[in-house]
Amino acid sequence: KKQLEELIKIIPEIFPEMRYTMAYGSGVFQQAGYDYSSPSSKLPMIDLVFAVDDPISWHSVNLKNNRKHYSKMLAFAGPENIVKVQEMGAGIYYNPLVSIHDGLMIKYGVIAHKALCHDLVHWDTLYVSGRMHKPVVTIKQDEEVTESNQLNLQHAIDISMLFLPPQFSENDLYTTIAKLSYIGDVRMKMGENPKKVQNIVSKNREDFSKLYYPILQMNRYNNILHLPPSGSSGLFVVDETPEMKLNILMKLPSTIKSIIRQQQSIPPSTTDEDFFSEMIQKNQQKQVITTALSSHISSYSSAQTIKGFFTAGVVKSVHYA
Repeated sequence: KKQLEELIKIIPEIFPEMRYTMAYGSGVFQQAGYDYSSPSSKLPMIDLVFAVDDPISWHSVNLKNNRKHYSKMLAFAGPENIVKVQEMGAGIYYNPLVSIHDGLMIKYGVIAHKALCHDLVHWDTLYVSGRMHKPVVTIKQDEEVTESNQLNLQHAIDISMLFLPPQFSENDLYTTIAKLSYIGDVRMKMGENPKKVQNIVSKNREDFSKLYYPILQMNRYNNILHLPPSGSSGLFVVDETPEMKLNILMKLPSTIKSIIRQQQSIPPSTTDEDFFSEMIQKNQQKQVITTALSSHISSYSSAQTIKGFFTAGVVKSVHYA
């Protein structure tokens, strides 16, 4: 916490102006498996995302001020080429293993503000939007990002309700939500802790409640979801009618709908409502959505992993991996 407080103070002194800034990950929120108590323990790196209005201008200024943050190849290539690389894959450019302020280690990703908001609403890549399914620390607020993320979190709740049985615990809900962005993620096949999701949720139950409970109490869930008191051991109860499932499916993020139509070879003449109604009759909604998410997340997580060798340089990429 002390590290984060120091970082919040010095970010404006180190980096160019950004529209929105957040911190996330095990360097900010405790996860089971890390020793945060011992002074001698190596603390996890703090992960940051900077959303900026003009990535070329931002990288141009940042190169002048923080050239060593970039790989030698891309520092030489210049801001226009850095942005071309940024726009590949998930649309975010990371500089990892950056040491600032008495050895504090950070990794920061730069994304266009417009791209971030679109991803939150439509799940274009589910890369940054997936990270925002978990609790984050907002360092610099932006109203448009906040509004877009409300839709992002609603999408996560909706899909999780389709994945869960009619009765489930608060912990079940948050675990299912936290798993969504890891379905098909190549990092889970490259030595990532298989208990990562459980480790995140178990240590941050209260933060998940603060993030999701206000949304769960919104009018859109009044007629389909019966809530126990927050933090209690009571069960959520869902009125699982075909109409409820269809309503959720019709509100899926547009990118996921498009992938489903393509994967299931749905002819243009068939409406979403007709296809989803048939899918509900066959009870295939979880399988179909999981397949769509897996291929979608796999493609962008693979692209970002490969991109890391160029943006970070081979030495940093190998160390970070």
